[in-house]
Amino acid sequence: MESKYVDIPLNNNDNDDEENTSTTIQRRIHQQNSTADKQNNNDLHVMVRKIFCNHFVPFVGLFALCAFIGIGTPMIWNQIWKPNSNVTIETDLRYDCSPLKPKKSEKCSEICKLDQLAKYDEIRCYYRMETSEDIDDDSILMPRYSIEQIDDFNYLLSLKTPPPFIHDQKNDDLSKDPIIHRKLSLSIRYHNPNHSSVLIKPIHEDETLWSKNFDFNYQPHNSSIDSEAEITVENDLKNNYFQLKIRRKSTDAKLFDMGSHTPFIYANGYIEITTLLVNDIMYGLGQSNQPFRHNFSIPRKWNLLNQYHDNLTMNATSLFGSHPFYLGIDNPKQGNAYGVLLLNSFPIQAIINARPSLTLRTMGGHVELHFFYGPRPIDVIRQLQNFIHKPAMPPYWSLGFHMCHTKCSLPEFTKTIDKLHSLSIPIESDCGTSLKISDQNQFNQFASQLHNAKIHWISATIPHLLTTDGDLSQDQWNKNVLMMKKSDTDTKRIPYSGLMTGCSNNVAQNQKAYFPDLFNRKSRNLYSENELNSNADGFILDWNTPVNLANGNHSCLSMLNHYKWNYYYFASLNNKNPCLDLLLSESSSSSLINDNKQTIGPYLALHNMYGLKHSQAVYEKFIKNQRKRPFIMSLATFLGSGRYGGHIATPINGTWEMLQFSMKQMLDFSLFGIPMSGFPVGGYKGEKREKNGNLMRQWYQLASMQPFMIAYSGYLQSETQYTESLENTIRSAIKTRYRILPYLYTLFYRASTDGDLVAQPLFIQFPTDILTYKIQNQYMLGSALMISPSLEQDRSSIMVHFPKGRWYDFYSGQIVWNNDDGVAELSVVNINIHLRGGHMVIIQESSMTIEETRENNGFQLYGGFDRHRQASGELYLDSGDDLFPAKRYMQVFFQAEYTNLTITIQQNEDFCRAMKNQLQKKLNTILETVKLCGVIEKPNPYLVDVYEINPSNDQMKKLRTISGTKSIQFDAKLGVLVIKTDLDLCNVPYSDRHVSINKFFLNWNYTKYEI
Repeated sequence: MESKYVDIPLNNNDNDDEENTSTTIQRRIHQQNSTADKQNNNDLHVMVRKIFCNHFVPFVGLFALCAFIGIGTPMIWNQIWKPNSNVTIETDLRYDCSPLKPKKSEKCSEICKLDQLAKYDEIRCYYRMETSEDIDDDSILMPRYSIEQIDDFNYLLSLKTPPPFIHDQKNDDLSKDPIIHRKLSLSIRYHNPNHSSVLIKPIHEDETLWSKNFDFNYQPHNSSIDSEAEITVENDLKNNYFQLKIRRKSTDAKLFDMGSHTPFIYANGYIEITTLLVNDIMYGLGQSNQPFRHNFSIPRKWNLLNQYHDNLTMNATSLFGSHPFYLGIDNPKQGNAYGVLLLNSFPIQAIINARPSLTLRTMGGHVELHFFYGPRPIDVIRQLQNFIHKPAMPPYWSLGFHMCHTKCSLPEFTKTIDKLHSLSIPIESDCGTSLKISDQNQFNQFASQLHNAKIHWISATIPHLLTTDGDLSQDQWNKNVLMMKKSDTDTKRIPYSGLMTGCSNNVAQNQKAYFPDLFNRKSRNLYSENELNSNADGFILDWNTPVNLANGNHSCLSMLNHYKWNYYYFASLNNKNPCLDLLLSESSSSSLINDNKQTIGPYLALHNMYGLKHSQAVYEKFIKNQRKRPFIMSLATFLGSGRYGGHIATPINGTWEMLQFSMKQMLDFSLFGIPMSGFPVGGYKGEKREKNGNLMRQWYQLASMQPFMIAYSGYLQSETQYTESLENTIRSAIKTRYRILPYLYTLFYRASTDGDLVAQPLFIQFPTDILTYKIQNQYMLGSALMISPSLEQDRSSIMVHFPKGRWYDFYSGQIVWNNDDGVAELSVVNINIHLRGGHMVIIQESSMTIEETRENNGFQLYGGFDRHRQASGELYLDSGDDLFPAKRYMQVFFQAEYTNLTITIQQNEDFCRAMKNQLQKKLNTILETVKLCGVIEKPNPYLVDVYEINPSNDQMKKLRTISGTKSIQFDAKLGVLVIKTDLDLCNVPYSDRHVSINKFFLNWNYTKYEI
């Protein structure tokens, strides 16, 4: 008997018979060869009955038992625990219905659902999904407000559905519950076509109550502006429910959308707002342990709270800085981007899920949302910086290599410098421990030795007032530090004290510490006059989150007892921080009212800004005392910190994980308007370093191409750990860094004047290359250099993505063909650097210090042609430490065609004469060579004519001719042309006192090339 299967197509014709209209798409057709087979079939039936009775019946019983265990047991379990209803909402649609309780809580509101089997990172108690009938019947489950329009830009919000976890109190007792606000005002403001804002606040509060603490560039509202985006505040249904939407007019993309099934809660002590994202491409919202591009595959949660960690790991839910800004990409194919800023200084919690959506929770303040419309990613960052201030211009010397020590005793000066110089490693500064050294005379002698050797001194400084006797050393501080109430019944305020580590007799030990009220100008002045070292050339501001080592998880009993509704959350916030319910100093001029019952504590609102105010105090004092450009690196940061300096994350360990973290943080801070960032090579604590030469090799390579490069003295203390090969890597990495410093300094000039980025993700330069939005292990230095470090252990090669265009190997000048992703072999010595076609950089060979380099060594112009056989670049020069913007400076613009080079020089206030006449810090302004990549044939003849162009009439005057193979060299294999020019950029005959412009023109020819 033969059987076969015949495919029968699905037929929906009503005229077909019942069999043909069946949904079965396969039928078994038996074909029998003779009638004799019937007997065989009878025998087969007997056999089947025996098998069924002996084997199948017991199997069915076993199956029924398993089914009972698998289905019945969970039903019994659920009956025992009595969940509110079946779990039907996927994790990407869950919003926490009980956020103020521990995750293991078994209580859940009646309108919410409880998932007993939720994993640790999943939401257990969440809002039930609303149906269209619920909304139509005005039966709203999600916390929401109704909206009423007052005029074109102002609205009134009225509470419609309160959150189930907050009791609707009739009094203002904040200790029992957050106080829900029943009436809110909403205002829409258009500042310019690419910047709008929405302010939501309680109707009785002044709109500047919290914003007056921010020194940002607020532009007035202009109702006649034709904005790039449309703002709506009502939902599309018949009920007038509040639903904020921001839509890009040109593409109709939703840049912000509160959407449906998202809670909006506004209470004193707890605010929550959610937006549905247009896609999952989002960056920012830091400082955090999240990937550079956020991962929405599972729910994730982290805090924006300045909090210290002495042993930082990637499990930390909060770090040292708070920057509630994110960059989104609404159309990666077109390169369209947008930015959203929640301007709020209270502790903030961010939650993302796979919907994708973003929830922001804060513990107070107003909901002040700023929207930036780009459209390119770089446009968004510039628009942000126009609001929060552009970053500070660092002094030139700060771009060098810095070495710090961590002990209470001062290092032996000659040993430190001699060791580095013996290895031919440049060094720019030494910096001391943040633990205060009691012997100031010894310190001053050490600082003088450094300055005599042209080495700078960076003072590592803490904000705390340390005492050995337990009392404030100066009575003037009694009214200028953070305060606390003496007791619950006594309203008298007393200075709040904590515990901090300091130096005593060259030994580190814990001491009693007080906290200056840096939000008060009088306190800032008092601190800067008495606590800052006047001999320092720069400052590393450490422990300024600030830190109280006496605070464990449950030490701020005043806060935990008074605000039990948030016990679970407050406990972690206070870890190693001052108690967040502190009061400001008695002399504080802050707008906040210390005794306001409806404020948990004025300090809570400003804690995240403490590091910003610390930087401001040091910055202002430095300018006042030294009349030079300040250099400040701060551990704690907030929006606008880049205005005063950079960021250094000191307490990290020497692990592969932290190496990757250091690169991610560098890119994050670039988006936050803080381009000057860096992290100790190999970590802060020597005993925590992995004893792995490859780790140190790759960390030095990466650090050499980061904006700020610093290492701690474990390098000198562990000489045996470093092989000759590793020393070669360190030397090569630092010398390569010093070579590109003129280019790097020019990038910082553009960052400070235009809001450009120094270290930047690839998508900033290539916004329409969709692959760049996924790349997190490559970055650009400016627009010309692509850096591709190795960040993983035991790798011999890495994948490198080359965006469209021509790319050249930085070390050899050899072309890397465009549009090809490739595998780059890892060098033991050099990090992967590629020069982008169409761009030129200025480099300079290094000496032992930057001052010696700038005085003794000339410049080299290094560029590569694009497919149009063009390239351009720029050089910015000033004294290096004058107040910025500098009165005297020089800008040089380079424009290369295939057969010529035009050099345009602009100097201000007779920069050249001033630099050449001064006795110290003279500058070498000789352009020694021009190196061009992507040349396909040698010049013929070997002649380069040099002309000078009169800027007033563009007449050309021939100066000289460069000739001969010693002055003109061509490498046919690499396609590299080198011209020794020895051209003085300060040889400017056409000038006046204020501004002078001069041009040089270099011209050559090829045998076969035709223009």
